[in-house]
Amino acid sequence: MPTQANKKIIASIDFGTNTFHVIIAELDSAVISRILGRKRWFAFLNRSKDDFIIDDAVSDAKNIAHEIAAFIKPFAVSETYGVATEVFRAKSNGKTLLNDISRIINAQVDLLSGQEEAKMSFLGVNALLDPAITNYLLVDIGGGSTEFIRAYKSEMLFNASFKVGLSMLEQHIDFKGQLTEHQIDKTYDFLDLHLKELFAANQDLQLILNGGSAELFHKILPFQAANEFTQVFGIEDVSDLCRRLLYSEEAERANIDWIPDARNYLMPVFLMQVQYLIERFKVTKVVYTPASIKEGLIMHKN
Repeated sequence: MPTQANKKIIASIDFGTNTFHVIIAELDSAVISRILGRKRWFAFLNRSKDDFIIDDAVSDAKNIAHEIAAFIKPFAVSETYGVATEVFRAKSNGKTLLNDISRIINAQVDLLSGQEEAKMSFLGVNALLDPAITNYLLVDIGGGSTEFIRAYKSEMLFNASFKVGLSMLEQHIDFKGQLTEHQIDKTYDFLDLHLKELFAANQDLQLILNGGSAELFHKILPFQAANEFTQVFGIEDVSDLCRRLLYSEEAERANIDWIPDARNYLMPVFLMQVQYLIERFKVTKVVYTPASIKEGLIMHKN
């Protein structure tokens, strides 16, 4: 464990709609020097179209919070940061659940706005992305919302948050495990309605995808490792994968060993959204980084 005065160990937690993420990071002079631990839990809080988080999901979330507290404990962290996102904003009992989670982990959990989500995501990516990636569109595809950040080098040119996350799309098209042509057309129309204002000014860029299902790309696709936190994929490789699995059945995907069970169900919805982004924004490269809100929260607090 670090002993110098300018070093400390931080736990950073992102409570999302579908997943809860934790990283344990060592900071040296307010810069992330090492990731000491990382873990993810699948919560899937948006399980119904009701305006509240259903009881089973609330119970699961609290149980996961206890597991998070146990995971953090051995690291003897000096500070714990937490943030929550779309489902906690949108559901009537979201803030009550958030207060319960805060008590369980014994730390304050801040409820972010959509634009604050985008800012945190950018800060995390900017801190760890290879500096050679300079002109890009960062798209943080979440469960409840998706954040869009246009950046040049270390400057964020604009950010926007839209309620077009995977769970929102799932409910909008009544997805049941396998996509149809009608559902794809309906999704494209829905996304166009929300995002068309972004098209003209954001063409021929590198697309940065962070966290979520994009982490699975490196398990099957060739990539160039620009640094420890940056993987660059060919656009045709990504598009071919999207097209190959777009209409796949849930049982078929269950036999693909690089797709974990928790990612299986919504995988076609994710790939459909990636293919949409490639087509509409005329993307030149796809880049994956694990850096996201949790790393951005650390940078924001320090």
